[in-house]
Amino acid sequence: MKIPGLRWVIALLLFSETLLAYLDLPETSVLAPLLSKTIGMTNSQYAFVAQGFLVSYTVAFLLGGLVIDKLGVRWRLGASIFCSSVANALHALANTPMELAVCRFLLGLAYPAAFVAAARAVSE
Repeated sequence: MKIPGLRWVIALLLFSETLLAYLDLPETSVLAPLLSKTIGMTNSQYAFVAQGFLVSYTVAFLLGGLVIDKLGVRWRLGASIFCSSVANALHALANTPMELAVCRFLLGLAYPAAFVAAARAVSE
């Protein structure tokens, strides 16, 4: 049975997921002044947190296509959204700059696959 307009519903969901992910990326830089007061994060510690995210983001982006080829678009997109949601929730438990860095590193591992999988889903 063919569902009319399903293609556009899927496109809207993929757009929404990508938009929310991009809106979430600059959260640490916006919160940096508040984080310096609440958890005592210095500028050099903030740089460590930011670099940890960027390194894991870059590596995961490079390997994302290979993983999608092995697991498939549906599974990888779902797993990426689930893992990035868990990583985002873990940020609430961070009490030190090192814990925040670990949370950001995990988020950097989970994020890119959603973008790669969304692009692959659109192309298919």
